Amino acid sequence: MKKISMLATAALVACSTACFALQAPTMQKSQAPAVNKNADFTMNIGDVAGPNHPINVALKEFKQKVEERTGGKVAVNLYDSSSLGGELEMLEQMNTGTLESCILMSSSYWERYDGAANVTLIPFLFDSLEGARNAWNGKLGEKFAKELIEPNGAYVLSYWESGYRHMTDNERPIVKPEDMKGIKFRTNENDMKVQMFKALDANVIMMPFSELFTALQQGTVNGQENPAANILSSSLNEVQKYLSLTGHMYDNCVFGVSKKWFDKIPADTQKIIYEEAANARLTDLKLSDETKFIDELKAKGMQVNEVDKEAFRKAVKPVWDRFEKEHPGWIELARSSQNN
Repeated sequence: MKKISMLATAALVACSTACFALQAPTMQKSQAPAVNKNADFTMNIGDVAGPNHPINVALKEFKQKVEERTGGKVAVNLYDSSSLGGELEMLEQMNTGTLESCILMSSSYWERYDGAANVTLIPFLFDSLEGARNAWNGKLGEKFAKELIEPNGAYVLSYWESGYRHMTDNERPIVKPEDMKGIKFRTNENDMKVQMFKALDANVIMMPFSELFTALQQGTVNGQENPAANILSSSLNEVQKYLSLTGHMYDNCVFGVSKKWFDKIPADTQKIIYEEAANARLTDLKLSDETKFIDELKAKGMQVNEVDKEAFRKAVKPVWDRFEKEHPGWIELARSSQNN
């Protein structure tokens, strides 16, 4: 197995939170990268984030370092803003070898291959942000890569971060599960999220993220859940009044690379790519401080409140029980990996 590296330290990049976008209504794409015809290998990397999102700030650093350290033998081309398609499309392209690499905003996309991938979205799985990061950069991440990602055509270069997911709505502050009654929440098509909303006795409507802003604007739905960075970068504060800090799920990102492409390049070049992916991960984590995003959402007029997390944990206990029965051992591994 290509082991997930924690090598080296990164030159941390400063960036204003106001400058990035994920799928905001006014998001602009970067220009298509220039083609380096002199390189021995070309690494095209796709993602759905905007050009100044923390992910792409870190990827620009990755590109520079890899090209420098390989003496131009590897050309890294960055395609942001869904230029190469949606995340499921890029996942399929990477696994089949038609795309060298991509960053997916959640490891739960591997649910399509194995339901165990939803361990990443088990509600209230981790005790802290540090614990979540430790688990994914340690034993949990290694097992996930070896058993769920590599058999389907890709290696993990490093795990990055989407962050803790929170609830927003236009009806009332959500403090306890009962407050969700009567609110139409949007989510994407994911079994774990559907199970969670069902356990919370909430009304859920599934739709693509690209349709969310308009749906909230028109009242098709009046609530949703996302990390604070996504809420801010997608301007959801313009169509949502309340931000309830449920922190109900921690979502990571997967920086993956096609096995078909990666296995063709020399071992010393592979090592450079692993090392710089680990360094860029540190940049991404540094820029993914949700406190800054929450403060900015407050400044933009959102009403922010804490919640009764114990009441939420109790309500979603059946979700834990079902997952453990279907995929034994994953929850215990995730919990025990927090102190790596």
